[in-house]
Amino acid sequence: MSILIYVEGRPRPFSLVANMPGRSFKPAKLRAWQACVSQVVGQAVKAQGFELADGPYRMDLVFLFTAKKVKRLQWFTNRPDGDNLRKAIQDACNDLLPDDSRVVAGETLKLYHPTTQGVFIHVAQVGTVEAELEYLGLSLKEVT
Repeated sequence: MSILIYVEGRPRPFSLVANMPGRSFKPAKLRAWQACVSQVVGQAVKAQGFELADGPYRMDLVFLFTAKKVKRLQWFTNRPDGDNLRKAIQDACNDLLPDDSRVVAGETLKLYHPTTQGVFIHVAQVGTVEAELEYLGLSLKEVT
């Protein structure tokens, strides 16, 4: 079983701001983005009847950013980093994956788009370990 969700809005990376030694907080723009993601994901899970099964999952994310000079789809090689964008999404997807440690695989793409900004979230159960390694062009024989 899998689910595909689109969340519109400017993607925000996970970050904490330290305001005093030993204390930190999430910036307001990150909190707002995660609330938006959580709401859209929750609605999609209910509407599509997605039920989480046992086992590991993959989460593929495609982030779209806009820029005035962009006329076609192209790679987004600027900040924010893909891993920080991913963490913000995984942490916000409680209705989809209450325990994001079950995400064992996944791709993160960052793209410029001429008119749209947001994120596509695709979640699916993974196959065998061997199948995932084969997807990457590896085998257990090469690892041992």
